[in-house]
Amino acid sequence: MKKIIVKFFSVLLVLLPLAMTACGDNKGDKTDYGTLTIADVEFECDKTAVVSPVFSNREYEEAVTYNPADKNLVFSGNELSYKAVVTENKVISVTAKTSRHTANFNVTVKPIGYGTLTIEDIEFECDRTAIVTPIFSKPEYFCEITYTSTDNNLVFNGNELSYNAVVTENTAITVTAKTANHTAVFTVTVKPIDYGTLKIGNSNGVIKCDVGSSFIMSVKYSNPVRAEDLTFDYQGEAIEIRKDGNGYRVTAKEVKSDFINVTAYSEHFRTEFKVKVTKTELYYDSSAITTVYGGYGEFDISRWSYAKNFPEELKDENITFSLDSFYGGVSVSEGKVTVNSSAANGLVFKIKAESSVAEGTASFTVRAWYSNSYMTGKNGGLTERSNKIGNYLDGKNVNNFDALFVGDSFFNPGDSNGGTDGGYWSDFYTTWANKNTYTVGISSAVTEDFEALLFRLVVKYNPKNVVLHIGTNDIFDAHESKEKIADRIKTLVTHIRVYLPETDIYWFTIEPRGNQSGSDNENIKYINSEITGFAADKEYFTVLDSYSWCFDANGSVNTGFFRDGVHPMLVNYKKYVQCLVDNGFAVVPDGYTKTETASYGVNLKNLIITDGKNKLAY
Repeated sequence: MKKIIVKFFSVLLVLLPLAMTACGDNKGDKTDYGTLTIADVEFECDKTAVVSPVFSNREYEEAVTYNPADKNLVFSGNELSYKAVVTENKVISVTAKTSRHTANFNVTVKPIGYGTLTIEDIEFECDRTAIVTPIFSKPEYFCEITYTSTDNNLVFNGNELSYNAVVTENTAITVTAKTANHTAVFTVTVKPIDYGTLKIGNSNGVIKCDVGSSFIMSVKYSNPVRAEDLTFDYQGEAIEIRKDGNGYRVTAKEVKSDFINVTAYSEHFRTEFKVKVTKTELYYDSSAITTVYGGYGEFDISRWSYAKNFPEELKDENITFSLDSFYGGVSVSEGKVTVNSSAANGLVFKIKAESSVAEGTASFTVRAWYSNSYMTGKNGGLTERSNKIGNYLDGKNVNNFDALFVGDSFFNPGDSNGGTDGGYWSDFYTTWANKNTYTVGISSAVTEDFEALLFRLVVKYNPKNVVLHIGTNDIFDAHESKEKIADRIKTLVTHIRVYLPETDIYWFTIEPRGNQSGSDNENIKYINSEITGFAADKEYFTVLDSYSWCFDANGSVNTGFFRDGVHPMLVNYKKYVQCLVDNGFAVVPDGYTKTETASYGVNLKNLIITDGKNKLAY
């Protein structure tokens, strides 16, 4: 019995530690280590990819070991690559393990994606070349291209192609372009040479010209890139045709009653046209009367009185002028007329015009006017001042001004800038710097002075825009009647437009003078109103209301606007510039922009002049 009891306790001592260990293991299995998941991965065999392990319980995140089913799949940490090239998708299973987790995912290794090569179809004429423009959808796989075609005459030099034969109809050629990893097929169409057509003369193939004239003919190629040097065949010496720069000049030497037949030809062109040489009748508008002024030197009448329907290129060189009879106090020489004496004042006489290249003679009427200008005979008079300004402008060596300011001392820029007697607009050339804009501002000048100087100081420079400030001295210094002043301003504007038909004209209204009052200032209202009405139907002529700037809220003259009762303070010239800009002036100085609501005056076309108190000023 004792032996049985001893054996029982011996067994119990052996089993008890095992039981206690089993109880401890069960307690550890209840710990939540979370899960490990890895998304499937795809990449091209020449690239790399990154595996992104995700631990649901970040507390137990630890290093992962990867075991792929394909040993070519190599892991470096979480980055993977493939050591071989595949031609189709290859799916590889991978087991990922940590000390507490296991996850399975797939890696798909794909062939290299070289992208596509595309080339547009091409057309070119058989004697030209063309350029192939390959487009790689993946530029990183750009590589050398080899071209093969179904026609050995099609030659590739890099991406330039040409054709070694002449075709008479469109020839379509299939071309295959290959790289180490791309193939593209496109079509090249080689076309016959298109020389186009040649036409000379008008729609009827006729050129009409006046004897003595010389000009570039109208030569039109339907395909200008195919133009060739031409040879001309014609009989006689009545005309001459020769190459002149990029064109062909015809000179008419003799009058011919019949058409002259001309053939023009080159290697690939041939056309025929006719030339008619005539002698135009010299004709002037006898109803027009041109005024010339005494006290201002010579006047170039050939510029004023061009013959009607007479070729432009013949006017200056082929017309001579003379008096049709003797007239005391006037003379004509070399196309210029001079009024030599005040005794000729008001004389109406005729000038005869003749031409070696026109039939007959013609005459036109001229009126002499010996000036009683306020400027005449004064120290530093008009001739001296105008010559100084003219010499200054001539020195600019510019044939076509963008803008020219013309007027009295308001526009005088000062002695150092071609002006006279000190400048009132002394920063004019700073304001209009680099704008091809100049000023003719003559102190004490009246409207009549600019009639006399129109060609010397205005027309000569062919300005695209003319800005006028004229009339104030007519009132306050010359004391002319308001009706005569208004008429003279209208005449000046009309003459500017006649001789400069593409020029836009602006006129600033006459301002009051702060140091004077009475009838002179009242006359301003009449003149401003007259010129405003004159401008109403003239698109080229704009009246700008500078008059209204000179009044205060009570309608009294604002003496603070003026520096001396006559001329604006220098700062107030900004108003004149801004007013021009706001009314569409083509030349805009640096620092100025058009304002939404013009604050510095308005275009007075179709508006009523006021005296600053919203009531009629006339």
